[in-house]
Amino acid sequence: MGKLKQNWKIKTRGQKAETIIFIVVLLALIGTFVFSVVGCIIAPSTADSPDAEKFDKLKGDYALTLIMCFFALVVIFLPSLIAKKFKMVIPSFMNILFVLFLFGAVYLGEAKKFYYLFKHWDDLLHIISSMMMGAMGFSVVTLLNKTNRINLNPFFVWIFSFCFALTIGALWEIIEYIVDTVGKLNSQKYMTEAGEMLVGREALKDTMMDLIVDCAGGFIMSTIGFISLRGKGKFFDTVLIKNMTDVQPEPVLEAGALGDAEVCAEA
Repeated sequence: MGKLKQNWKIKTRGQKAETIIFIVVLLALIGTFVFSVVGCIIAPSTADSPDAEKFDKLKGDYALTLIMCFFALVVIFLPSLIAKKFKMVIPSFMNILFVLFLFGAVYLGEAKKFYYLFKHWDDLLHIISSMMMGAMGFSVVTLLNKTNRINLNPFFVWIFSFCFALTIGALWEIIEYIVDTVGKLNSQKYMTEAGEMLVGREALKDTMMDLIVDCAGGFIMSTIGFISLRGKGKFFDTVLIKNMTDVQPEPVLEAGALGDAEVCAEA
């Protein structure tokens, strides 16, 4: 009957889910990009335009969505490129979370206006991104420790992970500010959906809340990593990037009539 075939590679359930989600999100981003290009061409620039009622957004809104889509279409391939270039293994869970984050930030957030429809949508995305960055910072130090390039104790690993997440969050706010200044856009949400300018603390609220949430997310993830490192637990391994040499390949079984989990014994 069937035999065990080590040379026949099949994907795990996590890898299959990762591939499906990646394709769906990629197609959604491409479609949104094309739609935004059309919107930038035909949409009115101001709400006072006679044709403004025919459109859900103004030209500036479509331009912001277009920029965000372009950025997402570039960075969505970064994890796989980095993994191949540096011979690393990024867990399926982290890849899926990253792709879903892009979907939530660009397609749902900007294209479908979730930032305006749901009060804390931006906060949710920032805490997810800051936790991912915290895990990435923790991964960087862990990899360096294993190569004997540095040898930080768990407390300094916690400090680095936390600061790494907060630094990325601060850099993102700077990028948003530059984009808004140069393109006259509203990525920092200093205007209402109707275009009304906010003043004083209200104008600062979005940026400051983003930084506060980034701080909280980075603190949570770095603390989880610290506890795991001190206790030498394995529950944090599902979010850590690893070298290929540190990952033991799982035996691959022949997919027979009974499913991937079943292996027929030799006759």
